Amino acid sequence: MKALLIFCLPIFFTLQTSAQVVSVDSSGFVLVVRLKTAKNQIQALESGGHHDLAKEKKLKTWGGNMEIRRAFQKYLGDKVFFIYSNDYKNLKEGETEGIFLGDSLMLDPSIQPDLSNYYVAFWGNSPGTGMSVIMLLDQEFKETEIWVRTFGITPANFSRIDPQVKKFCEKIQTKIPKYLQKKNKKKG
Repeated sequence: MKALLIFCLPIFFTLQTSAQVVSVDSSGFVLVVRLKTAKNQIQALESGGHHDLAKEKKLKTWGGNMEIRRAFQKYLGDKVFFIYSNDYKNLKEGETEGIFLGDSLMLDPSIQPDLSNYYVAFWGNSPGTGMSVIMLLDQEFKETEIWVRTFGITPANFSRIDPQVKKFCEKIQTKIPKYLQKKNKKKG
């Protein structure tokens, strides 16, 4: 029995260590969620004299963004940060000072997450397929194989946001390590 224990302990620690490596790879990430502003639609409504419709669109967009924020924070906690779509270019260019949003979705210059290992999520149409999805991009802003189809659900359908975000967050927790392994094999 003692010999069996001595034989099994190194295997156990090897398996435990390799499991921790995968865990470290995925747990060290942060997620940056790109939120829509509907800026062009709102400006078009305002310039057409439809101020009430513009105000309504602004409120619906803000409400949808707040629900997206609430859902992502519910499932990812402090691993998630938010930017508006008009700051996406700045993120891509590495100009991240002052682009992150606080709890009320206002720019908060004090928020500066560690972006050494981050992914970007957005709610919209997949650039590759055109399907309505929550899509995950890697640090090179390339599509990953990680997405959840939303079947046309828009952020305006508040009650349907939470289950889609939950499904997406569960998927990224399990699939990021596999994605990294596959990506590293292609490089090597």
